[in-house]
Amino acid sequence: MTSRHLPILGLAALLSAPLHAGPGTADAVRDWPQIRGPQRDGRSPETGIADAWPAGGPPRVWRRPIGAGFSGVSVAGGGLFTMAAYDGTEHVLRLDPATGEEVWRTAVGEVFPMEFGDGPRSTPTVEGDRLYVLSTRGRLAGEWELTIETPPSEEGQPWQTTPTTSTITPVLDGALLEERFTVDRLFGPVTVVRQRSWDRFREVYRFTHADDSTAQLKVFEGLLEEGRLTVSNASTGTASRVGDTEILERQVTYDIGPDGFRDDWQRSTDGGETWLVTARYAYARSSRP
Repeated sequence: MTSRHLPILGLAALLSAPLHAGPGTADAVRDWPQIRGPQRDGRSPETGIADAWPAGGPPRVWRRPIGAGFSGVSVAGGGLFTMAAYDGTEHVLRLDPATGEEVWRTAVGEVFPMEFGDGPRSTPTVEGDRLYVLSTRGRLAGEWELTIETPPSEEGQPWQTTPTTSTITPVLDGALLEERFTVDRLFGPVTVVRQRSWDRFREVYRFTHADDSTAQLKVFEGLLEEGRLTVSNASTGTASRVGDTEILERQVTYDIGPDGFRDDWQRSTDGGETWLVTARYAYARSSRP
């Protein structure tokens, strides 16, 4: 079988693998890692289960409101995982099974409104040390720890480092990889949305970048050669100008692997003869507990 999205799916396999479930000691007997249990047959292998309840029912261990939705729960590696929606966004959550306390949560996309009730429908699945979650809009999300390095304002000073979290999601049946992250600037937080895709007619990769501070859409295109994806705005008609000087920009993605990759954002003012690195982006697979 062939796919019209095959080239971009190669990147998707590396850049959008599911969320890391976090460390813990898995218990094959007590774990319930997916919908309907370990064998997906609705049967628990536990023994010694009570065959009758007390008159007032079993005691409640804990209760915690988390938002709207219809997701079940999965228990594996010492964590309880589920999904919920609030404030217009769907989230995957990890709770402490013993206390119900929230350990972490991650946004996976906007809510899909439905007349029968809003919120996520899927139940998280744990396989090894990976957590798979699917939003109501069909997005399989992968979270990355992102470190952004920018040049200092004065020569001789160290580069400035800004940590944040990036979410990369394949959308439209894998036709696009969509990335979202927020970074703090002097004037406030800036949200960035990027998309990578493969143009099968022109046989080039396309990259778009937009943020809510400049209201400018940048469009790049290029090729993946020898493990480096280089895209630029030299031929897309979206280069900016300062006076009579045309500002070319390009992004070079390299060191691409299953647990990380790097991007260099570069600028040229001499028609592409020389390039200056204006920002570095280092991605590492999220490994928070």
